[in-house]
Amino acid sequence: VRGVREVSPLSIAGLEIAADPLSIAADNNSGLQFLLPASRRTQLVGDYSLELKLAGSGSLVFLPLADTSRVTLESDWPHPEFIGQFLPHERTIDVNGSTASWQLLGLNRRFGDQWPMSELAVQQIDNASFGMRLETPVDGYQRSERSVKYGLLFIALTFFTLFLFEVMTGRSLHPVPYVLTGAALAVFYLVLLALSEYFSFLTAYLTAAVLLVLIVTPYTGAILGGKSRGYLVGGMMSVTYALLFVLVSSRHLSLLLGSLALLLAIAGLMYLTRNVDWYHYGDNEE
Repeated sequence: VRGVREVSPLSIAGLEIAADPLSIAADNNSGLQFLLPASRRTQLVGDYSLELKLAGSGSLVFLPLADTSRVTLESDWPHPEFIGQFLPHERTIDVNGSTASWQLLGLNRRFGDQWPMSELAVQQIDNASFGMRLETPVDGYQRSERSVKYGLLFIALTFFTLFLFEVMTGRSLHPVPYVLTGAALAVFYLVLLALSEYFSFLTAYLTAAVLLVLIVTPYTGAILGGKSRGYLVGGMMSVTYALLFVLVSSRHLSLLLGSLALLLAIAGLMYLTRNVDWYHYGDNEE
């Protein structure tokens, strides 16, 4: 058992029984066993106690093997996630930590007091586990990973903005400006990750976003034939990266906010192109 650092003898009915390793041949599971002396192998009645010191781990789970299983977990970690087949009947979560309590009867499980030592039986018992996992809040690396997942969407929106200027102004763009703009947008995520190694995510994000907007804004103004058009592209990018920051920083609302933002973006594009004659687009280009 890799997670056990110290284990006391099992105290029951005046006996002190040392722990021995247990291996289950039907699976690769391992555990501890406490063997009674041959002279005392009779039915013992009474409470037993055992002290375990476990190494730090991301989760702790239990199996409801008793007729009545009562478990209470207390932690100073304010971001718990309750896992397994059964949820706690009482829970308290605040900034100082969390407390959860389970009370399960033998009737709640799908196996009896005895079972065959087979792979299927062991798997069925494992599936009845319950406990708590210590969830890691959204940190800089997770935010960087989330931002990359939205990368293709935001690059596509920027490209479509440039395409709208082509449609609405009649000024055609060579594929090279699209490639250069896309390269700058892609490098944003690399700069973000590199800066987050040394600064807070907020500082790294603001720095990377400002640098990107300052680079792309004058460039798009030049290729679109007007500074005002470049400012519009820069403003659009500022709004989208502000939205991206909200999405990657949210723990539970990122899907909802992202879906609503995408819906609004599509609605805006539909409104701006409502009068475009797509059948004759490009007929007047030289």
